Amino acid sequence: MKNLKNVILLLFSILVLSCSKDDENPVIQEYFPTKIMTSVPANPNVNGSTDIEYDNKNRISKISYINDAQTYEFDLTYNSNDLIEKVVSKKTTGSTSSELTFNCNYTDTILTQIQLSNSITSSTIDFIYDSANRKYVIQDSSSGTEYFIFDTNGNLVEFNLVGIQLALTYSNNKGIYNGFKNSLPLLFASMINSSEITFYYSYFFANKDITNMTAYSSNHFTSTSTVNDNNSISGTLLKNVDTGETVLTSNIQYELRTIN
Repeated sequence: MKNLKNVILLLFSILVLSCSKDDENPVIQEYFPTKIMTSVPANPNVNGSTDIEYDNKNRISKISYINDAQTYEFDLTYNSNDLIEKVVSKKTTGSTSSELTFNCNYTDTILTQIQLSNSITSSTIDFIYDSANRKYVIQDSSSGTEYFIFDTNGNLVEFNLVGIQLALTYSNNKGIYNGFKNSLPLLFASMINSSEITFYYSYFFANKDITNMTAYSSNHFTSTSTVNDNNSISGTLLKNVDTGETVLTSNIQYELRTIN
């Protein structure tokens, strides 16, 4: 009986220790978007989806914009600071495909250069960072002043690139994405490949809820979100304030992932 009592006490001790360790390191899970399905009433040919894949550190490893006309695929690799160091983009239209690689250089955590290359040619884009305004300016006199400005949450608030100038505002509510330390390389690669697809499909990789977009050419848009029981955005509606037209609607699917 004494031996049995000792065994029971030992098992009880192991159970208590195991529970204590679990309490010290609780499993934390979050919902990550895996698909954004977009509908554009005025231009159904643009209807499509954004498919998102992750690596074992919950970083986006691949993102694809897919519609009937073409597919844009972006494969991402990261450096030791979890910053995007390479984006390989592939555009497929019918039986034709083309590939473009973006290699990123940093000083500490600040993006300073992107080297673009394909099978034929290569070029270099230099960035100057204004820390007071969290602004990345592209150093290329031939294209005028092109830039990206971010807020303290790492979300894009204004940009001017490939002839498009847009400002965005956010609420304090959770956005679609869990965000990046620096989403600029993927934003840049997306815009260079297709500014239209980026506008319709990406939601600019925001980790806060977008409420307004203002295009400096003239248009002003409002964005309204629907939230599900998991406090994640399940749907969005983008409207043109001036015309009342519905620009696009999106539905978002998620998966529950462990983050520790």
